[in-house]
Amino acid sequence: MKIEVRFRELETSAALQSHAERQVHFHLSRFGSELSSVVVRLSRVKGSTFTQCKVTVRGARLRGTTLSLQSGDPVTALSHLMQRLGREVGLELDGVRDELLRGKPS
Repeated sequence: MKIEVRFRELETSAALQSHAERQVHFHLSRFGSELSSVVVRLSRVKGSTFTQCKVTVRGARLRGTTLSLQSGDPVTALSHLMQRLGREVGLELDGVRDELLRGKPS
C-alpha cells in the first residue's frame, strides 16, 4: 500500500506526517493487498484556524472511498477520520453496504 501525505497552505510537519502514516497503518493495514494507495491531504480552511483532513483510499475492489473532516486540531481530525475510514473500507469490502442499500438482511 502506497501512502502519500500532502500539506496545502499548512506548514509541513514531520510529526504530523509521521502521525498520519501511523494512523493509516493502524487502521488500514488489516486490509493488506486490497488497498493500493492512501492519500492524506491536510489543508487550512480559508478564513479559519481549522484544518481540513481528507483521505482517499483506492484498491482493486474499492470504488475510491474519500472522507473528510474539519477540526481545530489536525491530530484529532486524523485520528477520528482514520477510525471512520477503517469501518467504511471494511463494510465496502465485505459487501455489507451493498446489501443494506438493497434492503437485504445480512
